[in-house]
Amino acid sequence: MPWTLSYDEEYAVVETVYTDPLSPEDLRDVIRANLVLATEKGATRFLGDCTRLSRESSAQSIYALGDFMANLEVPPGLKEAILLPVAPEAERDLRFYETVALNRGFQVRVFDDRAGALLWLTS
Repeated sequence: MPWTLSYDEEYAVVETVYTDPLSPEDLRDVIRANLVLATEKGATRFLGDCTRLSRESSAQSIYALGDFMANLEVPPGLKEAILLPVAPEAERDLRFYETVALNRGFQVRVFDDRAGALLWLTS
């Protein structure tokens, strides 16, 4: 599985660590798993650690992911912070995903560092 899922009790954050290769189906699976864990914990904050990703995605798959999320039962007040990867292509894709998600009404921001991401999530 190209992702691991955990819950950080200290920050009340559902955290996912992603690794390559990550398919569109993997992303749909992890989103579902995130929502299940968030419901169990009563959480609305998510941290996506994408620092290990290096592969490029298509604009079409990023739009499709936004559509998929828009059709889910998402908890009100959801906030998602994404830690950017080192690979420039993957970083560009995640910045585009941020825009796609914002355009669909989700609170999503990308960050270069974990401390900044956690500060934004808990503010």
